[in-house]
Parts: sequence; structure tokens; C-alpha cells
Amino acid sequence: MLTIQAYNDKKEANLANIETHNQVKPTRLTHFRSEYRRGIKANYHGCQHMLMVLFIASIMVITACLALKHVRLIELWIIPFTLMAANLIEYVAHRYLGHKMIKFKGWALGRLFYQRHTLEHHRFFDQHNMDYQSTRDWRVILFPSYLIVGICLVGLMPLMLIGYSLDSATAANVIAAAEFAPYSALNLASLASISAIFCYLSYEALHFSYHLPKAHPLRLRLDMLPWWRRLRQLHVQHHHPRLMGRGNFNVTWPLCDYLFNSLYWQVNIKKIK
Repeated sequence: MLTIQAYNDKKEANLANIETHNQVKPTRLTHFRSEYRRGIKANYHGCQHMLMVLFIASIMVITACLALKHVRLIELWIIPFTLMAANLIEYVAHRYLGHKMIKFKGWALGRLFYQRHTLEHHRFFDQHNMDYQSTRDWRVILFPSYLIVGICLVGLMPLMLIGYSLDSATAANVIAAAEFAPYSALNLASLASISAIFCYLSYEALHFSYHLPKAHPLRLRLDMLPWWRRLRQLHVQHHHPRLMGRGNFNVTWPLCDYLFNSLYWQVNIKKIK
């Protein structure tokens, strides 16, 4: 039985032949892939990248779970609220940062996101070439690990600290404690943090699954799920050069695409200018 490393080595050795047979426009795309792969640092390992993201996410979730105390049913409203907010953030970030170079007073807002997404990810994968070929290709699929570090340190941990401070201040005020008794600010912040990490990992997992090779065992199992095939279809269409800036921006659930009329289940690409 081949080990994972032997399997990856074999994939790397046959990479040129695989792409020659699978690409519709092999010259441009294959050239970009070759150049991009040469630019990946020698010490990069896709499995380490994925494990690092999971490790940081796990620390955040465990911290938030430990902070929960006597959660009440009335506090659970924060979970669907966070899920919907995350779906909106995913949509806005993808549409307006991932596919547009927004400038504000001469500063390119989101330049790194635009560079990594449109100029790299969408040039590495098109609608006819969605499969990665080795674990080193994961660099162009997964978010950089520092992103989840930033989300935790700049967003979620301060949110929990604010919740803790509010609970402490409320506990010191008998009148306020009686008025806001149904809610714990720390519980709300912790539940929101857990939900946010869930959304982040859902994005990474689903997006990664859309780029699995056809013969991958996990891909074969996922292909049996109608809802997954439909979601992947949306993402495949999004990778068409004419459609990528127009629709199918939600990678997880297409809620905001539906609300903002940018959802394309079936589309005649030839009619898009």
C-alpha cells in the first residue's frame, strides 16, 4: 500500500501528463501553475497548513466553551444571528474584496485578498480545471493560517473580554443585574465566537472539497450527496472568467447570493459580456 508521501510523489511525477490531458487551454493555465508552484517555499506542507488552521480553531473553541456558564435558552438567539452575519461577511468580502481592487485615498484596501484570490486562485483553477494535483496546491486553496490567528486575536478574544467586563460590571450593580438577568454578555460572546469559528471552518472545508480530485475517496463519497453536488456546481460556474465577478459569491450556503440576486444555478455563459 502506498504511503501518503509516496502517493504525493507519484502525483508530482505525473503532473505534467495529467494537466496535458485535462486542460482545455493547457498553455496559459499550465504555464501559470508551473510558475506558481516554483514560487512556493520548499518548506511548505499542505497537511501542516491544514493542521495549523484546525489547531488554532480548536484552541479558540475550547476557550469559548470553557467560558460558558449556565447557558439559557434565551441566549441561543446569538447562534443564528452569527451564522447569518457570517454569510453576509463571506459574500461582501468575496464580492468586493476578492474580485475588486478597492482603493481609499491611494491605499489598496484588500490588495492581499484580491491578489491571492483573483490573481492567483482564479488563474490556478478555471471551470474546466478544478482539481488540485498535490498537497502543495493546497496553498492556493486554503486561507493563509495567519488569517484565523488575526480573527481570533483581533476579533473574537476582545469580544469575549468585553463580555466578561460587562458581566463583571453588571454583577456589581444590583439594579442592572436584575434588569439584564436573562442574559450573560460572556455567554453571548462565547456562543458567537464558537459559531464564527464554525462558519470559518465550514468555508474552508467546503471550498477545499470543491477542488478535490475526481478519483479521491472523499470526493467519491461526496458525489453521492445531491446538496453537495449542487453547491459545487455553483462554485464551478463561479470559476468561469465571465461569471466570477458577477455571481455565486457564497461558497457555503448561497443565502446572500439569493437575497442580492447574484445566484446562478444555470447560466448561458455566452450571453455574459
